[in-house]
Amino acid sequence: MALLSELPPAISVALDSLGGKMTTGVEDLYYLYASRHINTAVDAFIVLRREHRIDGARLLVRPALEAMLRLQLAGVRRHFR
Repeated sequence: MALLSELPPAISVALDSLGGKMTTGVEDLYYLYASRHINTAVDAFIVLRREHRIDGARLLVRPALEAMLRLQLAGVRRHFR
């Protein structure tokens, strides 16, 4: 939980640092939207766990993992072009 608690502020700072910059393509937008999705899922997971709502928190794990795996796959595909 300590590591997860450090993740949302780090992602928020990284996303805020992109403000005003132009995208170079669809892939960059995918990374941006996937990062936002993961940030929201992790934040909600932390809140639910702190409130001892374990079942609700578990429902957020799979979408976050799927987004992370898709981001990694997109990175691998980028290197093989």
